[in-house]
Amino acid sequence: MILERLEKLPVGSFHYKLLVVTGLGWLFDSMDTGLISFVLPILAKEWGLTPVQVGWIGSIGLIGMALGAVMAGTLAERFGRKKVFAVTIVIYSVSTGLCAIVWDYESLLVFRFLVGFGLGGELPVAATLMTEYAPTEFRGRFIVLLESFWGLGWLIAGCISYLIIPKFGWQTAFIIGAMPALYVFVIRLYVPESIRYLVSKGKIDAAKNIILSIEKKLSIKSEPFTENISENKSVAEENVPSNFFSLWTPRFFGRTLMLWLAWFGIIFSYYGIFMWLPSIAFSQGFEIVKTFEYVFIMTFAQLPGYFAAARLVDVIGRRYTLSSFLLLSGIHRNYIQLR
Repeated sequence: MILERLEKLPVGSFHYKLLVVTGLGWLFDSMDTGLISFVLPILAKEWGLTPVQVGWIGSIGLIGMALGAVMAGTLAERFGRKKVFAVTIVIYSVSTGLCAIVWDYESLLVFRFLVGFGLGGELPVAATLMTEYAPTEFRGRFIVLLESFWGLGWLIAGCISYLIIPKFGWQTAFIIGAMPALYVFVIRLYVPESIRYLVSKGKIDAAKNIILSIEKKLSIKSEPFTENISENKSVAEENVPSNFFSLWTPRFFGRTLMLWLAWFGIIFSYYGIFMWLPSIAFSQGFEIVKTFEYVFIMTFAQLPGYFAAARLVDVIGRRYTLSSFLLLSGIHRNYIQLR
């Protein structure tokens, strides 16, 4: 069967190239999100914005991300992961570039919403592509490594903010943030469509050709396919929830609820620190360059955590790795509050 043959592929150059290509999408997303956090304190001073207005500039993008993430899943099921991946990158890249030529506060809100919409749509689709191609045995490691590109993106945003914004202005940062639009050509060349998507749409020949291509790249002797179309469809439909409401059926309800709660807490604290710290530090009298240095150091500290998690998910499992890191984060934050 096609899906079984996909799962049995050994990890090789194809998987690592796909990790880099999808990971760069995450890196660009992170870079854009980081840029606005560094731009906000400068923009607030230059435009004389109130705290409420600054809050809306930071939050409107997150609203767009929520909507983009919800819609991207449905669109990816209908039009394919690869197309949605490419289109969402274009949306947030072009919208980021338009932020450099905004004429007032309201226009910036509109473009930041569109940026967030594209970002929110790209992240889950890129992760889905990586998940569907990574062998089950190594899937956890690949997903964690994919997310490590998020930390790299924040580092690049910090470098841009530290080296470029003070000399050339905040508009330059947004112009640089528009460059990922060119990355679409790389996606078209090197990212294959999802095998599961092709099978679910009855495009069996296309799915077979991708498998044969991967086997050739991995120097595997290809065997003839013997399965039939209906069998492949049934496997795809059995393993993949058909819609959003499937996540809340008795089979998935418990894990969906717990993961939503855990993810809410992680994102709430993460953005609360990284997005707003530059503005808070600057408002407390720190120099803007010194503020960028502090956030840059904090961002760099993420990378050892990503690499440690990538190793631990294969050693102690997903649940224990997640629980351990959440526990350590809680202990650290309580320690800081006590001090």
